[in-house]
Amino acid sequence: MSKTSSTERAQPDGLRAMLHLDLITMRAQLWVAALIATFFIVYAGLTRNPSIALPPITVLTMLSAPTVFSIDEKDRLHSLYDSLPISRRTVINARYLEIIGATLFLSVSTALILLLSGELTAWWTPLIIALLVFLACLWFGIQTPAILKFGSQKAIFVYLVIFIFLGTLPITLSRYVRLPDKFLDDAPAFLYRYSTAISASLLVVALVILGASWALSQRIYAKQDH
Repeated sequence: MSKTSSTERAQPDGLRAMLHLDLITMRAQLWVAALIATFFIVYAGLTRNPSIALPPITVLTMLSAPTVFSIDEKDRLHSLYDSLPISRRTVINARYLEIIGATLFLSVSTALILLLSGELTAWWTPLIIALLVFLACLWFGIQTPAILKFGSQKAIFVYLVIFIFLGTLPITLSRYVRLPDKFLDDAPAFLYRYSTAISASLLVVALVILGASWALSQRIYAKQDH
């Protein structure tokens, strides 16, 4: 009983140690990211144009996971993690907590951009934030297991396949699928009427994707030989 209790108490300490270690190794990158984000947020407020800041902030967020894993591979930190009294499960838990933190950063930054641009009270604001959170979770959900399985360098090919697929999908659909004009005319009214339900659905699906990705990453990382 006491052994189990001491193990349970040790896990949060291991998690905090992992997060603290990542803060140390990512210190320079975090400062650069904060400066870039601040610049674009302020610039969007001055120009009152959120479209200037949202794309770079989104890309900045998407690059966070590959940066962490690239540092792990470059500095051979996986061997260090195995030498510490930290379980492999805790390592993945720390990574996904950081992914959640990056997604929250994207959400807060988007809200600040819309606030400074005078668009925060627009009816489509929850849709925009929910959509960005969904896309971030989808990206991280695919990206993280791919990096763990193939490594950060080889995983680039996985990204290329995804980008090619997503890039050609709209063109293919527009060629073979013809939407009725009434549907296109009614789409804004539909989004306005059901914006809350659509936003909530996107967030729920995002959490499901991230949860499935976490479970897959745990299995992949547990079987690796460092």
